[in-house]
Amino acid sequence: MKIGIIGCTKTKAKQPCEAQEMYSGSTLFNLKRQYAEKYLDDWMVLTTKYGLILKDKIIEPYELCLETHSQSESTSIMLMNKDHIRGWKAKVGSQILALNAVPVYLASKPYWIDLPRGETPLANKRFGSQIKWLKDRII
Repeated sequence: MKIGIIGCTKTKAKQPCEAQEMYSGSTLFNLKRQYAEKYLDDWMVLTTKYGLILKDKIIEPYELCLETHSQSESTSIMLMNKDHIRGWKAKVGSQILALNAVPVYLASKPYWIDLPRGETPLANKRFGSQIKWLKDRII
């Protein structure tokens, strides 16, 4: 069994909603979702704030970034420190192992690096290349 692990995005809904709707304003998120629904057994959402969650889980909007540098482009975004990131990766790694499935990471590298081994079809592809690769497979 293969489970898509779709990364969260900067673009979020303004009100509480299901995780699959929270990021639906993002073209890239929607393409990843369509890819997962077409080729994988199921999919989940990998969020900075909530960890790995079911796509129908109701969540609140948030501003938190998985970064280690001290300055953010936007002062409204809170950055995780290195200790928080280690704890987050340990929690998410345990969640992924508990799935007993092959994770297919459809998230940016900072989110899947150091997590349990899985497939990374979008690795080393920039934003535009990811969109093209996904569209080529969905259509």
